[in-house]
Amino acid sequence: MTAPRTILLVAAFLIAVAALAPAAQARQAERLDGDWEYVFGDAHTIPGGDSAWQPVQVPSAFSWKPDGPHCVWFRKAFAAPAEWRGQRITLRLEGVKYSHTAYLNGREIGRHTGGYEPAEYDITESAVFSGENQLLVAAEDWTSLVAPDAVAPMPSRASEFASWIKDGVLAPIGSRGWEVGLWQGASIEARPPVWVKDVFITTSVRQRLMRVEITLRLGRAGPGPAEGHRSRLAGEFGLPVYLLRGRMPVLARRILKRFAG
Repeated sequence: MTAPRTILLVAAFLIAVAALAPAAQARQAERLDGDWEYVFGDAHTIPGGDSAWQPVQVPSAFSWKPDGPHCVWFRKAFAAPAEWRGQRITLRLEGVKYSHTAYLNGREIGRHTGGYEPAEYDITESAVFSGENQLLVAAEDWTSLVAPDAVAPMPSRASEFASWIKDGVLAPIGSRGWEVGLWQGASIEARPPVWVKDVFITTSVRQRLMRVEITLRLGRAGPGPAEGHRSRLAGEFGLPVYLLRGRMPVLARRILKRFAG
C-alpha cells in the first residue's frame, strides 16, 4: 500500500467515526474559572454553610500547612445551560494538587490521585437545569500521595519535594510540593452520547507501518465513568493489515473494506 493511499484510508476512517456524532457540531463548553470560595478542613467531612469560607480566584494554589489540615475545600455555584438537556454533561478539572474528591449537589461524582493530569466526570445524572448546581472539590496536599509504609520526613519549604520520599510515592510530587489546590482551570462540557475521546497515531519507518488508535466514549445513564470502546487499524505499506477491536461502527467497516480493496 502506498503512503498516499494509507493516508486516504486513515482519513476515511476518521470521517466514519465522526459520522457517529450528530451534524459534526463543535463541542459546547463553559469555563468555571474565576470566583470560587475556599476553606481548609478535614478531607472526609464536607464543610457546612457556617464554615469560614473565603473568596478565591481559580486557578489558585495555597501553601500546605505542616500541622494540618492537609485539605483545602473549594466550592462554586453554577447554572447548567438549558439547551444542554439531552446531552451528556462532563466536568473537567485540569489539575488539582495532589489528590481530590469532587461532589455535585451533595453527591460524590468521583475522585482522582495525581496533581498533574486532568480528570473528567460524567455529571449528567447529578446536574440540575432548574436552578444552581453546587460544586465542591476537596484538594489534599502531598501527604495524600505517601504510602502507609513509606519513609517521609517533614520537609521545609526549600526542600526538593521530588527526591526525599523513599519507596512510597503514589504519584509524582514535583519540585513545588508545598502547593495544594485547584492550580489549573475547570470547565463543564456538553457531549453527544458517543464521542471521540482520543486519536493516537504511531509510525515506524523500519517496519513501514502506521497505526491509528481511536478511543470512543459511550455515555450511559447512571453514575460512574463512561464506557469505552477502542478500535485500531494498522496499515503496512507493503501488505495491509487491519485490526478491528471493540464495536467498530458499521459505516467505518464499510469504508475500510472499500479502500482495502
